[in-house]
Amino acid sequence: MSGTELNRATKTFNYQGFSTYAIIFWDRSQASVIRITSFTGCGIEVKKSCIANKVTNLKGEDQQERIWEICTRDYCF
Repeated sequence: MSGTELNRATKTFNYQGFSTYAIIFWDRSQASVIRITSFTGCGIEVKKSCIANKVTNLKGEDQQERIWEICTRDYCF
């Protein structure tokens, strides 16, 4: 999701509007929100085409400043 979409969904202004976020749901009330630091070119609306088929894994950081790598391909390494 973009920060704009995430702010709208959460009814907050906690997320950067033009940033791209990955949300991983672990349970009904538990999720990790990861701000993608890799360039995606998604803008204010994230579609599969702007994050899929990247040559390298996407990199990001969660709220606790943990670093993540996110694979969007069929084969990940």
